[in-house]
Amino acid sequence: MASLLESLGQVLTPEAMTSLGNALGMDPEMVQQGVNVVGPLVQGGLANTASSPQGLDSIMQMLTPPAEGAAAGAATGDGGEIGSILASLGGQDMLNSVMGMVTGHGASGSNDPITMLLSGVFGSGAMAGITAQLDKSLGFKVSALIPVIAPLLIGTLRKMTQEQNMDAAAVATMLQEERNTFMASGSKEATLVQDAMKAGQDAAALKGKFTPEEWTKVRIVPMAASALVIHSAPSNAVGVGHEIGASMQALIDSRSQADPTSLCNIAFDSPFSDAERLIVQGQTSREKLLSTVKEGARLVAKNDPAGMAAYKQVVLSVASAAAEATKEGGLLGFGAKRVNNAEQAALNEIAAAFSA
Repeated sequence: MASLLESLGQVLTPEAMTSLGNALGMDPEMVQQGVNVVGPLVQGGLANTASSPQGLDSIMQMLTPPAEGAAAGAATGDGGEIGSILASLGGQDMLNSVMGMVTGHGASGSNDPITMLLSGVFGSGAMAGITAQLDKSLGFKVSALIPVIAPLLIGTLRKMTQEQNMDAAAVATMLQEERNTFMASGSKEATLVQDAMKAGQDAAALKGKFTPEEWTKVRIVPMAASALVIHSAPSNAVGVGHEIGASMQALIDSRSQADPTSLCNIAFDSPFSDAERLIVQGQTSREKLLSTVKEGARLVAKNDPAGMAAYKQVVLSVASAAAEATKEGGLLGFGAKRVNNAEQAALNEIAAAFSA
């Protein structure tokens, strides 16, 4: 009898692997290397989740077929065996979500089927640490495979449970035995999975120190800081666009250099939501924006003092990027400054907010 990972390998034919690599910009060797790690990673996540009654219940719910109408609608597409597995797991929504990941459109938010599935497998907040650790260890963006391989593996598991008439206890036993066998192999892949799992646990633990409301406040500080700088010396519409773009790029660059389990990686792992943007956009006064920066700094100092220095550096980098994006002042382009006096005053206020 084939194991779960062996069954997944039968689905991921050479043709499927080539197509997947083309879609993600990876050569065949990268795809194979990634699948060799991501498959066991997801399998291990399922095994860990199945170790508790509540977690096992959630897995069995994942394995429950979708409504007949949804599955039938998804099955009309020509997706081959992979498309059939995804359709059987979550209908058209699951297919759309996976296609969005592969084509670069990404998830549609916290209610996206893939986002919810990964959260159910690894826990809230864990993915930021897992993906960053894997990408760092392997030297390429192997994390792009996770949103594709995870639903395929779970769909394959669902097919196995149906064909073998497995109950919840049998599913838990199989997952845990296969996980233990893989981890005991001592292979390079087993070490990579172990390190990624540990990073995920550390990331989830750090996020768990903040309430959901506090987490939002910590996340929006870079936006508030850049807004404070931008409003201090208003540019024209084109200039503001350059300043916003520069500040967001600075945030992306800062996160790419952060430790996988650091606050700076975990907090800024996902794009800002519309709701988060609205919070900052509604804070039009300098006082409100500066208050937001101070509150975020206070929360980090309270809940993650070891990460305070790096968090401050990220916020200042984002604000400085906004200040340096355009020249202001002068006459007919002469005498303009990259960072004018008003912007420097705003930067000084932001730095002082971390010492309040």
